[in-house]
Amino acid sequence: MAELDFKRRKLIKQLAYGSLFSMTPWPERVFGQEQGVMERDVVIIGAGASGMFAAHHLLAKGYSVAVIEKQNRPGGHSYTHRISGQSGHVDMGVRIYPNRPLIREVLDQYEIGYEKIPIQNINSTYMNFESGEISPFKEPNRLKTLWSIVRYLRQYGRMASFLEDPGYQFPEAIDDELWLPFGEFLEKRKLAEGYSSLTNYLQGFGKVSELPTYFALKNLRPVIVMSAIRDAFIAPNAGVDELYWKMAERLKGSLFLESVATKITRGDQIVCEVESKGTRSIIQAKKLIVACPPSAKNLAVLDQSQEERELFAKFKANQYWTALLRVQGLEPGVSYLNGGQGGPLSAFGEKAAYGVLPTPFPGYQNVLFGSSYKEKLSDSDAEREIVASVQRMKLQKGPVKVQDVPLMLAHAPYGMFFDTEDAQNGAYQKLWSLQGRSHTVYLGAAVDTHGTFGVWSHAKKMVDEFLF
Repeated sequence: MAELDFKRRKLIKQLAYGSLFSMTPWPERVFGQEQGVMERDVVIIGAGASGMFAAHHLLAKGYSVAVIEKQNRPGGHSYTHRISGQSGHVDMGVRIYPNRPLIREVLDQYEIGYEKIPIQNINSTYMNFESGEISPFKEPNRLKTLWSIVRYLRQYGRMASFLEDPGYQFPEAIDDELWLPFGEFLEKRKLAEGYSSLTNYLQGFGKVSELPTYFALKNLRPVIVMSAIRDAFIAPNAGVDELYWKMAERLKGSLFLESVATKITRGDQIVCEVESKGTRSIIQAKKLIVACPPSAKNLAVLDQSQEERELFAKFKANQYWTALLRVQGLEPGVSYLNGGQGGPLSAFGEKAAYGVLPTPFPGYQNVLFGSSYKEKLSDSDAEREIVASVQRMKLQKGPVKVQDVPLMLAHAPYGMFFDTEDAQNGAYQKLWSLQGRSHTVYLGAAVDTHGTFGVWSHAKKMVDEFLF
């Protein structure tokens, strides 16, 4: 298949977003004249899950906010795709939430209908996407899985209970096993076989077997594992982005899309210079929330200290893509998952397709693909890998053919973490010590976990304890 024209894809993406705008009005812009000045209690950089929840929580406490977002939509990894003239939708990032009181409370506040999403006993086939063959991996029986989970929870409570708290609040000394590569930890604790399929929740984290165990366990906390075992996930009926558009309506006049901070200084007050479609304005605030990924590029506009620059430069960042493909030759309603030769734990390598999933749209598949920080790929490289992974599939129906890639979303940087050496040298303790310093709080997946419940809980704690 010829490489997709990325200009064409960009147009398609804009059209997809445009269909959302017709559903929910854009927040009014208050940036008027050149160098206009706005005053707010808090300025928030980033309108993803953590930034939007922080704004929601601050408004509920009576504080004023300004949220700056470079994209033309809120929600970050929460993007819902719809095709004009067809019913249904496909979530191209976040898809499900654990059925927890905080999640239900927020959905109810915004009158978002939701339903239970069964994830057990789905119609799935494990593939080896490298060879194209059906994988020999079979899901362990439920008794073996439950026994592994019991042992996992016992070990978690013994050595890693601090990881359940919001953020990375490392104690002075932690169990040496938490520094091990995750694959070694699972083998040592005889968890690998029964636990293997749960590593599907670490999609986008690079080579899972080599992840530091503390990082893997942080993102596979008991709340996630037990939700999987109990089949206790929920999803909004109309797609995950509906919540963030309703939040945007409440932020009318305070959410600025397609806007970027060009300079942020922190003194007695926060001064944030913003550019929005050629118009420059200034926001003066008492506090700053950094809710975008803390990459060197994103933080270049911030008046960082040498300590901050050195610390944030240590983050490792993986890459993750979700794509919508029009495909011939796949069985309708089947989820094709990466089982490699020995299960997801070994199949999730430096670069890998995680799954080829059905959608409500006939002939369209949602493909999940990622690469580690060691294997950097461009969007065009990732597209070629995705197409090749799908077209290698050898099924009884005959050849699998990708006809088109109408949509591809890059969720990068993704799965940001400090490696074992830096973590052993106190990187996470230093990160925690920055919370509240210079009237600034850091939120998001890199400072907590990749999961809506996690980043919302973390945002609530940081706002309540470090801002006001």
